[in-house]
Amino acid sequence: METRRTWQWPLVVVVATLLATTVACARGTDDADTATTEPAAQAGLGDPAAIDAGEPVRGGTVVWALEDETDGLNPVSGRFIASGHMMASAIFDPLVTTDAEGRWEPYLAESLEPNDDYTEWTITLRDGVTFHDGTPLTAEVVATVLRLHLDSAISQRAIYLVDDIEVVGPLRVRIGLRDSWPTLPYIFVSQIGYVPALSMLDVPEEARSPVGTGPFRFQQWDYGRSFKAVRNESYWRRDERGEQLPYLDAVEFRPIPDPQLRTDSLLNRSVDAIITPALGEISRLSAAPGIRVLTYDEGEEVYVVLQTDRPPFDRLTARQAVAHATDAETIRRETGAGLSKPANSLWAEGQLGYRADSGQLPFDLERARELVAAYEAETGQPLAFTLISTQNLDALRLQQLLKSQWEAAGMRVDLESFPQSDLVVRYVLGNYQAGVSRLFGSPDPDLEFTWLHSSSIDPDLISLNLSRFDDPTIDAALERGRTSADPQVRDEAYATVARVLNEQAPVIWLQRQVWAIASSEEVHGYGLAANGSMQTIGAKTWMATLWKS
Repeated sequence: METRRTWQWPLVVVVATLLATTVACARGTDDADTATTEPAAQAGLGDPAAIDAGEPVRGGTVVWALEDETDGLNPVSGRFIASGHMMASAIFDPLVTTDAEGRWEPYLAESLEPNDDYTEWTITLRDGVTFHDGTPLTAEVVATVLRLHLDSAISQRAIYLVDDIEVVGPLRVRIGLRDSWPTLPYIFVSQIGYVPALSMLDVPEEARSPVGTGPFRFQQWDYGRSFKAVRNESYWRRDERGEQLPYLDAVEFRPIPDPQLRTDSLLNRSVDAIITPALGEISRLSAAPGIRVLTYDEGEEVYVVLQTDRPPFDRLTARQAVAHATDAETIRRETGAGLSKPANSLWAEGQLGYRADSGQLPFDLERARELVAAYEAETGQPLAFTLISTQNLDALRLQQLLKSQWEAAGMRVDLESFPQSDLVVRYVLGNYQAGVSRLFGSPDPDLEFTWLHSSSIDPDLISLNLSRFDDPTIDAALERGRTSADPQVRDEAYATVARVLNEQAPVIWLQRQVWAIASSEEVHGYGLAANGSMQTIGAKTWMATLWKS
């Protein structure tokens, strides 16, 4: 195995895929697990095992505060942001998860086996697994769900090499491909790998009454306030002592978009646990008595994405001017709360394609001013544009910092902010000039294919290639990386992708996103999944092992 609300169709599937297959996954590396646990009021890194000290206790409810609400939980057409994955992972199991080093391993599947040239894969499912409606998990169910993804105008882009899906046994599905795809199993770590019961796919409204094979059964959804699920008494998993999972009686999820209020809800014990990417709040939580904090900082990149199919960023001069005017070190110092790491590409250290020097254009204010002047000479227009972001205070502060840096180089910058869901729609429709985003961070570089390849660009409608940057060198490198099983070939291919992205500057790297889970001392079990950490932000396989003392 290789290391490392419904809207009109098809937009619903675009956003579903956009926020499902990659955004929510965190990155695995060849190094030791990089998740860290920091007990409250203790400097430095603590022992991850401290979260799970003691014998698991049965019963109780864990209440989670999440950063936003998700519109529905249909894995085929739902708009899953990170919060959606948290909710979905209580209801659904993924076919595949990742281990502590980011390598795929079967989960709801018992095995995934390729032929010699990786042009066919056979999925064998676990026997005896049932859905919450009492129907069995079978090859026919999985094949039907995968065909629905394949027939989707957008999901198809994530699995475009799939040519044929055939049931070859009660629990076996054969997937035929148009070309070699050694890393295919990674696509099943997240939303495409969630398996819903067929009963919930017949009626669109069932997106808010989800049925899966997961550790908890859907109970109630008070939209915008609370999502509740209760123990699945027939769950297939058992712990290492042979006792049936899950331990909890129930889980509840509450959307609290404001990061400070989300932290407050944990500190005043109105919830038991939260997930947050807000760096200031992570520092605040780490200093609070009675709070445990698990952080992961090898995942997504925070970056500026530039729309390259319209002025001003259809010109390399403008893009490179922005790159040279961006002082990422100052941004990390001012916004990173001492937690964030530099990012020089979309690959993290230890991952295929990573280079200490990936050709990132350095902060150089004088060079930026020269390029601004060159742009004005070329076009007869000032280098002027609008930067968009989300509406939370951290994002607005980052906007202001970027505006001040870029205007120091002679640009004219306006600012706009939107709710997270609206921002995503603007990105995929290309209705922006420059935007602050967080993305990438997949357990294998191949999963970034959809975000970067020219086949993901639709000039008339939607694009998962958010910058709409079309480059034949990047396309060829991505195709080599996808179809080769040779780690050296793949490493060189992804290094090429990073170098060209930095030279052509459709994206400007700022820092690596830090995610944290924080809980009261009574909550245990997170971080004990097959992946061992927060490696799969999407497929929260450890939901089954949560317990409360």
